[in-house]
Amino acid sequence: QGAMDAAFKDESEGIEREIRKVQSAIDEQEDEKRALERQLEEIQANAQDKMEHLNAQLRAVETSASAVSTEQAIAQRTLMASEETLETLDVSDARTRLQEDIDALRTSLSQTE
Repeated sequence: QGAMDAAFKDESEGIEREIRKVQSAIDEQEDEKRALERQLEEIQANAQDKMEHLNAQLRAVETSASAVSTEQAIAQRTLMASEETLETLDVSDARTRLQEDIDALRTSLSQTE
């Protein structure tokens, strides 16, 4: 009976050691899983921040493009009005200055396009 009890006790202790090993491995895997989940959350938060930053930059570019387009339309109307005025002016310093302004405006418009 004593030998059986000792053998049973040894076997039970062996099984308990295996259970502890398996539980330890499970605990390590769960720790690793939690660490990976934290990394994933950080990566997702960083990606979200970058996306918001890029969207803000895109809105700024769109606003800038709209402003440039508006300025370009105003410049084109000014150019047309100046050219019409130029046709009515006699040869004078004012006509020369207006012609210079028209040339500068044409150059500016061609650069913004």
